[in-house]
Amino acid sequence: MKYQAVLGETYTQSERSILRLGGLLTAVVALLYVTVTVMIAVDPVGMYIAGGEGFGTLLHRPYINIIWRLLFAVLYILNIAVVVALNVYVGKGNERHAGVLTWSKICMLFGLLLGAANWVHFVEVTRVMLQQYAAGFTLEEITAPHYFPLDPYFLWTWGLFGVGYLATNLVALRSNRFSRKQCILGIVASVQCIVLVLSYISQIAVSIAGMSYSLMMLVAGTLGGVTGPLYCFGCRKYFRAAAQASASEEREAAAG
Repeated sequence: MKYQAVLGETYTQSERSILRLGGLLTAVVALLYVTVTVMIAVDPVGMYIAGGEGFGTLLHRPYINIIWRLLFAVLYILNIAVVVALNVYVGKGNERHAGVLTWSKICMLFGLLLGAANWVHFVEVTRVMLQQYAAGFTLEEITAPHYFPLDPYFLWTWGLFGVGYLATNLVALRSNRFSRKQCILGIVASVQCIVLVLSYISQIAVSIAGMSYSLMMLVAGTLGGVTGPLYCFGCRKYFRAAAQASASEEREAAAG
């Protein structure tokens, strides 16, 4: 079955509204993924505050670190509309997989909501830790009572979200809701989310040209800078086309 074959399906007005909003915000989310990835790369501190040197750097140049963490939170909130649109699009005419798709949607939404709260929490915790560092507290005194992330290993933010995304894209592949290329891109992005958790927990490093790099950072860079944005822009095409085709058919039926 080709992509054009699914455009003949009729969506309700509320479903078209969801697809249009999802199509709009997929582009915003894709651009935010790239922006956050670039900001992390140029942040003097990066994703982690490494000892006293990291605190000292962040104390004098905190803005990039704060901004990309808040942008991550905004990205997660906007991504809710994308996930709901994805569920509507893949679920259309897919009643046999309604259970899997509903479970997947809940997993993804929970991961996004917890992730958004977690990134804002990081900003507040970092602010308190910097105040204590400036006041002369030792690193043990700073980190021991305050570093309590809502999702310590990103199990829900990346892991659970990735599992839900993987299941949704497998259903999309099986039922020809997207092109094979788009489905494979979604599956790769989903697996990358899961690998992020595993590499974060295991702290795996890989050697490239004699240099040691964190596997998590390499996967995060390709996911946020390449795979994720490409998948989002692909979804945008499908969501918009389906909503427009369905609206046109409804107008033609009313005119006839």
